[in-house]
Amino acid sequence: MSSLLNSSFKRKSFDSILDSYKLGAIYQQAIFRNHMPSKLMSFNHFIFNQPRDLVSGDFYWCGYYNDKLFIAVGDCTGHGLPGAILSIYGHLSLTSMLYNKNVYSPRLMLEGLDHSYSRGLNNYWNTSYRSEGVDITIVRYDMRTKELVYAGSNSYLYVKYPDEDLKRVTEDKLQIGGNMQHDFRGFSDMRIDYKKGMKLYMSTDGYSDQFGGEADKKLSQKRLIEILNNTAQLSMREQKLSLKHSFMSWKGESNQTDDVLLMGIEL
Repeated sequence: MSSLLNSSFKRKSFDSILDSYKLGAIYQQAIFRNHMPSKLMSFNHFIFNQPRDLVSGDFYWCGYYNDKLFIAVGDCTGHGLPGAILSIYGHLSLTSMLYNKNVYSPRLMLEGLDHSYSRGLNNYWNTSYRSEGVDITIVRYDMRTKELVYAGSNSYLYVKYPDEDLKRVTEDKLQIGGNMQHDFRGFSDMRIDYKKGMKLYMSTDGYSDQFGGEADKKLSQKRLIEILNNTAQLSMREQKLSLKHSFMSWKGESNQTDDVLLMGIEL
């Protein structure tokens, strides 16, 4: 009788935790989607978002102000509940910087995030072995002048021009967050040439780091670039479906390695 009661209690506890995670996933996605500016809907785009554990440490963020569209894709430390809390923290920090603090430079947004994570969250721990932070790309597109500016930290941004192969653009190899005493050298605003019909892809490392295939190896950046190149002629909706199919086929019966987030937009 005692073992049955114990088993029943454990089952109820598990169900309660699972229900909390499911509700948390709804809240998290609601925060992300409810802050999507209507201007984004005027562009062909897709968001392939597949958390590893219901809630995600990856996040996407969009903002719009004074004819400028801002897009970000971030990968916070960890996954599951801790990663989800960090992702919401980053999302709300970007919203506050744009609309409350009038920060319009992607570079300054990264510096603001570094301050938030390093001197906000990590200062609370008061220890050197924790390194909460985020790898992120932020793009600003001026809809009037067609100027494209981006800044990034250890993340992935790809550009596909019409009739050209896709290429990855360089970003700063600097840490956002981590121990508050880390050596901060500053980020850079970098420009991308605009061409009508060009496509941008922003990704966390979850897609390319997925183990699978016949040899149970990582999918890799090389294969991701090949997939993006081979599907670039499709509509954004069709490309998302193809990317998901390729990911699931590669993963097979393996467990999902990490949160997955990949966003594409046609300008």
